[in-house]
Amino acid sequence: MPTKHSGGDQFAHSQHVQQRSTKPTDTRSKERHRPKCAVPLKARKAGQLDSSECHTQNLLSEQPAQPPPPSFPKVLQVRVFTHVCLGFTILTCLQCPNSLLRIDFPAPERETKSLEESHVSQQNQLTFEPAEAERECGPLGKWLAQLPPTSEDFADPSTMYPPPAKRLRSMSPDQYGQRVSLVETSAIATLAKDKQYATYKHANYPAKLETKGSYMRPSKAGMADEDRALCQKLKSNWQPVPFDPLFDDDHFMDFLSNLQGRSEARVYIDLHPRIVPSVEGLSIAGRKELEGLIDGYNDIWVNSVPFHGPRPQPDHTIGFKWSNFSEKQRRKLKIATNTKSYYIAREEMYFPFFTSEIKCGKQGLDFADLPNAHSMTVALRGLVDVYRQVGRPADLHRKVLGFSISHNEKLAYIYAHYPEIDGDRTTYYRDLLEVVSFWSDAGRKRWFCYQFTLNVCQMFALPFLEQLKSTIDELPDPIELLQQLAPTVDEEMSIPNSEDETDTLNFTW
Repeated sequence: MPTKHSGGDQFAHSQHVQQRSTKPTDTRSKERHRPKCAVPLKARKAGQLDSSECHTQNLLSEQPAQPPPPSFPKVLQVRVFTHVCLGFTILTCLQCPNSLLRIDFPAPERETKSLEESHVSQQNQLTFEPAEAERECGPLGKWLAQLPPTSEDFADPSTMYPPPAKRLRSMSPDQYGQRVSLVETSAIATLAKDKQYATYKHANYPAKLETKGSYMRPSKAGMADEDRALCQKLKSNWQPVPFDPLFDDDHFMDFLSNLQGRSEARVYIDLHPRIVPSVEGLSIAGRKELEGLIDGYNDIWVNSVPFHGPRPQPDHTIGFKWSNFSEKQRRKLKIATNTKSYYIAREEMYFPFFTSEIKCGKQGLDFADLPNAHSMTVALRGLVDVYRQVGRPADLHRKVLGFSISHNEKLAYIYAHYPEIDGDRTTYYRDLLEVVSFWSDAGRKRWFCYQFTLNVCQMFALPFLEQLKSTIDELPDPIELLQQLAPTVDEEMSIPNSEDETDTLNFTW
């Protein structure tokens, strides 16, 4: 009568019997203690095992019914494993429970198959204990031991990939698009700033401007006498200054000392707001006369037409809000959305009249003067074009139409810009109004640029805005021109009113 064995002993006994029946033992071989697989290699590669090729089922059928083998806390069912990236395939079979066979060959090309076809059926899967697989296969077995025990866990492809990032529910599609647009605009602005400065670094850039008609010096005639008197008022008129502990007599010199040798961004953040104030911030704080003005910080003049080189991108720009001009005036200027124009820097800023550039280190203020000169040339060209259309370009001859400030942590240069008009030719010049030293006389002129900027906005920009709007009103309206050129409906459908007129009509049938 056969002796009863446990499930594990019976499984090992079946392997031993099968190994002796399939291949004789070679005592001279070093492989005599390693279990061999009787299943053909072709069947192992294909992932299909037939019970007729394996004698395990016959041996088991001769034994009496035994209880099922004990279950392990976690098992690994592996049949065929192909690593596409590393280029090898691991094969297993029922006769080799304690070993894995690695075959190095290029992995086959991927084919579009369903997940059910790509996985092996549950009947042909082999069960390994995780500890045993890790001991036999090393790190690979340890990794395989962490896989799910059954193929059902891989039925859903979504479980094999991380879920997509979710957008906040509180953000509407429009807000999300605006957020992406702001990020892209910021990145584009930074790249454009680097590119335009590369253009200004050319040694022959001032000469190129002169060939186009823009000179970084005063003209022989200079600005008009009345404008020279206006500039004196802009420099001398007093303006209230804010309370700032860093600009007090006790702290001002220490404040400047901390800025020496620092980056341009540090000077831009700490010193520039005290040199050129924000007109929008002042209007919110109570200066209601400045409500029609708008600031721009490092904004590309995307709607402008460059004079020579890249589009202007000043560190600080002040211009007129679009709301100052009526719909009819904008129509006369032929300003449309996303179109280039001589009259606007951006959609919200019309006719800029003030720019400022900050430069530190070896580049110096001479380098900051180049983009300032280009930006103001672009701004003045639009004003001259408006007056040319109404037939009064001589009204702007030698008239100051804009201002600029170039500064670093030590000095500030203040310029006035004006055109000279000779028939159809227009040239642009600038005149140095003041050189401000923040260190001289213990910072006596520390608020000079601040007050000058406010005087420009109040004493120059606001009166000039009214003059400019009245000039734009003289431009022809495109709609009115169409109505004058097109015949009226009454003229097209004229009907005779008298019998005499009826008799003179000749009809052709």
